Amino acid sequence: MSINASVWLILLMLCIPTTSFSDTSDPENNPLPIHGYAQQETAYRLTEPNELTKVKQILQIGFDHRFNETAKIKISGRFFYDAIFDLTNNFSDRVRHDQETEAVFRETYLDLSFGESNLTLGKQQIVWGEVPGLFFADIATAKDYREFFLPSFEYIRIPHWAEQKPAMSIENSSAGIRWSTLISGWNPALFYLYKYDTLPTYFRSVEAGPVIVLTPGHTRINQIGYTVSKDFDVLVLKSEGVATTGKMFQTKDITSGQGVVKKDYLEYVIGAEFSPDILQTTVNLQFYQRIILNHDTSLMDPAADSGAAIWLKPKFFSHSINPELLFVYDFTNQDCMFRPKVILTLSNSWLISIGSDLFGGDKNGLFGQFSKKGRVYTELRYNF
Repeated sequence: MSINASVWLILLMLCIPTTSFSDTSDPENNPLPIHGYAQQETAYRLTEPNELTKVKQILQIGFDHRFNETAKIKISGRFFYDAIFDLTNNFSDRVRHDQETEAVFRETYLDLSFGESNLTLGKQQIVWGEVPGLFFADIATAKDYREFFLPSFEYIRIPHWAEQKPAMSIENSSAGIRWSTLISGWNPALFYLYKYDTLPTYFRSVEAGPVIVLTPGHTRINQIGYTVSKDFDVLVLKSEGVATTGKMFQTKDITSGQGVVKKDYLEYVIGAEFSPDILQTTVNLQFYQRIILNHDTSLMDPAADSGAAIWLKPKFFSHSINPELLFVYDFTNQDCMFRPKVILTLSNSWLISIGSDLFGGDKNGLFGQFSKKGRVYTELRYNF
């Protein structure tokens, strides 16, 4: 993207009229119910080399229209441009191609109501998880991990077509079912999903040289799980878990052909949220664990991986100042992630976030691998 085009996009995002979309809920005032947000994100690395790592502009626009009591349509798209690729030469052409610009449809679907039943056709987010801050039962929608777990979950989730497009084949599709109910204040749900594993497996081969080649591939897995929640007034309990069969794991066994073995595993999380008056803080505590069944020592993954998280949201400031503190510690790898943030609400539409993403511990761990890539960031957002 040229500098001129970059400047044009930035100006477009920063100059969206603040009155055009003043009331999206009143059809008489707003016959075209357009909504969305414009956001500017800047990040700066705290370790050597100290430098900017992101200067990103995001524009998301959506349009909703109800034809009648039976049918409504939603169309939305997201566009971004990261100026860091024009401001520096720190990234490869492959990374630049993948992360400099993007224009994609987000949730775009037709929703049909038939009495107590609904049929939704199109590109949508299917959210099954209950526990905030972590992905466990949220297995129906693919994720965008180009920035790890750091963006919002709404941003990370990739809406997918729940009805097949002509170019797709049945053999490449996924199928699932979910049941939920409400019993004496308890909200249990059960689900099953048959799909391709969204995380790649690296298959090993040996070529002339000899040279070891790792080729990514996606295999079929079966997943069955649950979610459950209960509000006890003084606290809210939530839990979710998934059993996965057919998952391919990397192995250190040189005689294993492609370097992978098929195993089943369980993962679950238990959480509690409460707001003690004496602390004037919302506290969310979570414990999570993954267990590989019939584990053997040749696997590169441990037999069990356990961790805990605490998420604090103090409320002793004014309503316009909202701090958050998230700390996640992995007991198995002894690594951690710490994310302090303050959200400043300037008006009903304008928000500023200032925060930091810090990592530490074993460099081979999920969080420790980023121990030298901590950053501070700012986000300026306008909702319309």
